Amino acid sequence: MAGRRSLTLDVPPRSIPGQSQHRLSSRHAHEQVRQLHRNYKLLSEGDIIAEALQQFPTLYALLAEAVEPLRLTFGNDKLRQLEALESDEGIILRVTVQLAADTKSPAELMRSFKRNWWLKNCSRSEASLVFDYEMGDGL
Repeated sequence: MAGRRSLTLDVPPRSIPGQSQHRLSSRHAHEQVRQLHRNYKLLSEGDIIAEALQQFPTLYALLAEAVEPLRLTFGNDKLRQLEALESDEGIILRVTVQLAADTKSPAELMRSFKRNWWLKNCSRSEASLVFDYEMGDGL
């Protein structure tokens, strides 16, 4: 149809909650949260992040693997934050890279990260992980 635009999503449609083949134990998920804390500032309670990791076991590997591409794209010294967002649909983990207010072309940096790494890996997230950036003074 003329004038109609298509929409490209960064993540595949969400699967049915609990559909993952293997569910992690609570103890194992909490250990993964402790490991993630090495590279991410946790903005949510560990229990809710652990719940997401239990429900979607592939998220831990994605979060661990994302650290290097995030560093290469945004720089070693940028703060990476991890938070759990709850909704009626379930839990989504959000990684936010904190950028200084004077960062040049932040949207292009995020597009580069998505193009070079995230789009190749997003299908493993079961639509439960998103990446974003925030800008502010004093960062």
